[in-house]
Amino acid sequence: MRKYFKGLLVLVLVLSVFTITGCGNNKDTKKKDNSSKTQEVKKKDMAGTYNLLEMNDGENKYTEEQIKSLEMSYVLEVKDDGTAILKYDDNEQKLVYDSEYFTNKDDENDKVKYTYKDKIITLDDGTVTMSFKKINK
Repeated sequence: MRKYFKGLLVLVLVLSVFTITGCGNNKDTKKKDNSSKTQEVKKKDMAGTYNLLEMNDGENKYTEEQIKSLEMSYVLEVKDDGTAILKYDDNEQKLVYDSEYFTNKDDENDKVKYTYKDKIITLDDGTVTMSFKKINK
């Protein structure tokens, strides 16, 4: 049963977060009053290492304890230069980010909207929500 949940969680995370091409907004939209100075401050605040705190796929909500009990490791390393790496199991996904999206470095149409508040980055593709908690700077 434990392997089933671990496999299901891995499948949901991988398929829903970074294979959503076509689901994102492909139009170039710019927020008003989104200065480069504000973006730089945000990038410096966001920079650090994050662990997966919780995940919700609409049907199931996985807590930090459940994720740990499945012996899964999801680490998001965010750099202040606008790049990031998502590490899970033996895989790495290279990302870039701006003030709204984390984007697959190899496919600019593959992007996920995010929010940053209280040292928590929340990725939301409209179906699955993943929250990562900052563990260090």
